Amino acid sequence: MAGQGEGPYGSVLKDADEGGLDKRTLRVRDRLRARFGGKAREIVAQRHRRVWITIDVPGLSPVMMFLRDKLDSGHVSTLTARDGEDRYEVLYFMSGFGKGKPNINVTVRVLVPHERPSVPTITKIFPGAELYERELMELFGIEVLDHPDPRHLILPEDWPEGNYPLRKDWEYKWERATPDDLTACPSGTSPKEPEFVIRRRTDVPGGR
Repeated sequence: MAGQGEGPYGSVLKDADEGGLDKRTLRVRDRLRARFGGKAREIVAQRHRRVWITIDVPGLSPVMMFLRDKLDSGHVSTLTARDGEDRYEVLYFMSGFGKGKPNINVTVRVLVPHERPSVPTITKIFPGAELYERELMELFGIEVLDHPDPRHLILPEDWPEGNYPLRKDWEYKWERATPDDLTACPSGTSPKEPEFVIRRRTDVPGGR
């Protein structure tokens, strides 16, 4: 497989042991390898009923269509991301392979550059990913291209632009009001309210 375990994109599955795994898990792995082995960075059967495929952004839609159309993937169980030192990793946890049989869970790991990070929406393939993708945009600042409804999902509408709470270069300080702030205020004025002080970090790996 192209680039397996090389350079900064080394495997997160170094200790995976593919020996003695059940046939259905190995069959899903082998079908993914047959279709994407020349393009994926790695395809690994991590343990019973758990397979990982690591790809770059252009491979996301083809992999998702293959999971749906050829491997009977039922749905996106969840979607999250990780802010690494040299890139983001967007993780799609897929389940439902083989009707009436135990699930084979496939994790699609997409490597996304820090510079102008974006991935295409998968809502046309798996409509249930819509809310997960909105959360990805809000909390990580990873743009989801062609998303049908890119409104805020969790954070307030007046949340400061360019502040993404799950990035490593972001932190906040909670300025708390004291009892005196809340009670000893001049007549006709409102008590001091707690407020966020938002800072951008540059002292951590992955900081922008």
